[in-house]
This record gives sequence, C-alpha cells and structure tokens, in this order.
Amino acid sequence: MERAQSEPAPKDNSVLMNAVGTSLDKFQRRLRLLPLYATLRVARVLAWAIPGSREWHPTRPGPWQPGVSVLVPERGTPDLLGETLAAAVAATRHVSESTEIIVLVNGEPSTSYTDLVSRWPTVRWEFHSEALGFNGAIEAGLRLVTYDWVYLLNSDMRLEDDAIACLLPYRAPMVFGLTSQIFLTDPARRREETGWSDFRISGPNLEVFEREPEPGSLARGNFYPGGGSSLLRTEVLRRFVVGSRRYTPFYYEDAEWGVRAWSEGLECWFIPSSRAWHHHRGTVSRYWSQKEVARIFRRNELQFRLSHTSLSDRAAVAQISPEPAETLHELTRPSMMFEIARNRYVAHRFKHQGSDFGLVRDQFRALPRESAVARPRVLLVTPFAVFPPAHGGARRITEIGRGLAGHAEVLLLSDEASRYDSESYGYFAPYRSVHLIEGRADRPGEPPLSLRGRVARHAFVRLRAELRRLIAIHQPDIVQVEHMELAALADERLADEKWVITLHDVYLDGGGSDNVTVILVRDR
Repeated sequence: MERAQSEPAPKDNSVLMNAVGTSLDKFQRRLRLLPLYATLRVARVLAWAIPGSREWHPTRPGPWQPGVSVLVPERGTPDLLGETLAAAVAATRHVSESTEIIVLVNGEPSTSYTDLVSRWPTVRWEFHSEALGFNGAIEAGLRLVTYDWVYLLNSDMRLEDDAIACLLPYRAPMVFGLTSQIFLTDPARRREETGWSDFRISGPNLEVFEREPEPGSLARGNFYPGGGSSLLRTEVLRRFVVGSRRYTPFYYEDAEWGVRAWSEGLECWFIPSSRAWHHHRGTVSRYWSQKEVARIFRRNELQFRLSHTSLSDRAAVAQISPEPAETLHELTRPSMMFEIARNRYVAHRFKHQGSDFGLVRDQFRALPRESAVARPRVLLVTPFAVFPPAHGGARRITEIGRGLAGHAEVLLLSDEASRYDSESYGYFAPYRSVHLIEGRADRPGEPPLSLRGRVARHAFVRLRAELRRLIAIHQPDIVQVEHMELAALADERLADEKWVITLHDVYLDGGGSDNVTVILVRDR
C-alpha cells in the first residue's frame, strides 16, 4: 500500500516541471519580444501625440509618356513560359503605343531557356544565377524597363488579346495600379483568385482575400494590384519595391504596395473587362518545403498586420509569441522593427484622419471618355442614396450629373452605400468615378432629430475625411454640396476652393428657443 501510494509522486513532479518549463519558455519569449512591444508602443503614442492635419498631401507622380513595358519575373517554369510569351506578344500587338517585353530569369541556368530565347528574339532576356525572390526579381527587372507604365506578368498567366489595351484608358495622374480580372484555366478549381482584392477584420486578425466580381464592366476600387497581372506606374513601383524588401522571398509584397498607394492618395482599380487566365502552378513549392512556405506566409502576414492595423500592442506581441524561433528572430531585427513601427505610425495617423481602407471596395469607375480638351472637374456630394432616383432630390441630382457630364468631369460622393445595388450601377456611367461611404450612426427607432442635430449627424467624420481626400487627390474646380443636412461641411472648405451648397427643401425646427436655425456659409 505504501509503495502504491508513493508511485504517483514522480508523475506529479514531471507535470509540475513541464508546467514550469512551459511558463519559463513563454516568459522568455515575451521577454525577447519586449523591444518590439516598446517599438509598437512608441509608434502609437507618437501618432496620438503629434498634432495631425485634416489636410491631405498626396504624392503626385510626374507626367507620363506613351509606352508600355511587360515584365515577367521567371524562375523554373520554362514549360509554361512559352505560352505566356505567345499571349503577351499578341496582347502588345493590340496596343497602339510602343511596347517591350522583358523576362528576368533568376535562380535557373540560362541553358534551360535556350529554345525560348531563339523562338522569341524580340523579347529582352536577363539571367541572374542567384535566386532573387519575387520582390527582388521585380526590382532587378525594373532597372531594365523603358516605359512609364509596366505590366507585371506571372510566367504562368495567359493574357487575352485586348487585356493590356483595355487598361490603358483608365490611366490617370493619380492612378498607381490597374489590375486584370483573373480566371483559372482549371474549371474544377474553386475561383479563389479573381484580381479584385479586399480584406476583412475578424477579431484581432486581418484576412486578405479576393472577391467574386459582380456582373458588368464597371471598374472597382482594389485593395492592392496583384503582382502577376497588373499595369503599374513604373516610377512609383520602383519606390514601393524597395520598401517591400522585408517580405522576401514571397507573399504580401503587392498587398504592401496597395496600402502604400492608398495611404499616399494614389488609386488602384480592378478592371473586369481586362482578362487573364492563370495556370495556377506554384513555383515556391518546388524550392521550399511545405512547412517553410507556411512559416514564411505566416511571418509576412504577421508583419503586414503589425504594420497596417490598429491591433493593440499587447495583443500583437501575444500573437507573435508562439511563432517559431526563426520567425521571432526575423521580426525582432532592428531594421524590421523600424519598418514595422514607421508603417504603424502612418496607419495610426491614417485612422485618426477618419479614413480607412474599407472605403476602397465601394468606389466605382466607368470607362473614361476621351476628350481632346481638358474639362473642368466637379465633385458632387450628397447625404442620401440617389440611384435609382426615388424622390425629388434624387431626380434633381440625377439630372444635374447627367447635364454636367456633357462638358465636365464629375465625381460623385454619396452616403448610404448600403442602399445602392446592382440596379444602381447603370446610373454611374456619366460619372468619372463614384465613391460611396457608410457609417452615419443612425439608430433604429430613434426619435426625429432637430435640424441642428440632423446637420451634425450627416456631416460625420468619415464623410468629412473622404471629402478632404477626394478634394486633395482630384483637385475639383467646383465642390457642389447637395441638401441642407450637409451644410456643416462648409467647415471643410479651404480658402482657395470654390464651393456651392444647395439646401433643397429648407425647414426650421419648431418649439422652444431653438425655433430658428440660421446656416451661414461665409466666403473666405
């Protein structure tokens, strides 16, 4: 009996020692992440402490010259590259501007491509014996690019004949990226790749994914331009690839480009009329183990999330702590922590301005109209959904937009995004672009607000932020604000801007001492 009772003791000690060891390991991991926690904390505090400005100061690339380069970063798929080049050459023949095709082979011997080089003598070939990674191959290839717009093409992607030509009308001074719609050559595969990128927040996690495109040809705001099927502004891309070196060797580089573009006031659009077909054969699995691919993907997902979301500093460290030692080492390098903190500071400031990347998906752009002369630009702002027109104010705005579009470039900014649906899209055609937002904080069953309360409610922070962004980026000649509910937006007018505010059906509150409300718009 005594022996039977004493036998469990070693087992209990073992459990205890294991628990102590686990706790100690967890403590050591957290301790190792202390510099990263402090870095994230400093970035957050600085973003709140340094007074920000409601004004946008967008990046403005210089004018571009006609011409399109096609850049194919290639490693280890010569069997697929021939079809890719045949389709790319056919696509460039439909472009009325000068073109070139460049193949940047890395990590593979040139002898593997001897037949292809002889078959495609007009293609420019460059070979690097060392593997450069996706971002590195693009960076090296951009040194060879001649033209101001470059189409990044995966070596397993097939362009339709008019794929590049369809994108060219959408180029504009403040556009960074134009992405083709992707179809999979294997009809049995689920269509998880479309070219129309987006994100969603699930608790502390940020998931980047691609949406199923809606019917129609309207261009849509794109979270990021996919690095294998997009036309990009060369001078901006050169700068962005330098900033995305930390994602080497693969994954999340192009997502980083998209975030930087939107943060700097540059636009990214998904163009469904431009079509490409993806063979979907993974190159990375040929050179890295499945376990290492998963680890690198997770590492880059973490650093992207740390850089560009408002995940709390403590929660961020808690998420990183269980990762493999190699990942912890990579994420806590001084250069990596500096880049994460710098981008996190920008992300906090972006949020403080009232902006967020959730606005991207609700932007629409019709096929641009060709015009021999520069046309004036009008930004039309409404607090209510206007399409299909269901009330007098909506019908008035519909006719205003249609009339102005004959001799001006018109942008529409509208609240109540959830009230627009596919039936509304046909009304977007006259506009240069349509920008929808949501989030006015109306509450079901709420009693009617006073006029003063309605004005305050409708001119909410998100609308103000998007208004200021659009003014800064597109520099309209006239800002035309509709409905008295938006009269408080007059506070956003800067001295050199020309505004018109139409009050529509003006009414005064009754009762009490607040029975007359005067809204004064001053000329400044």
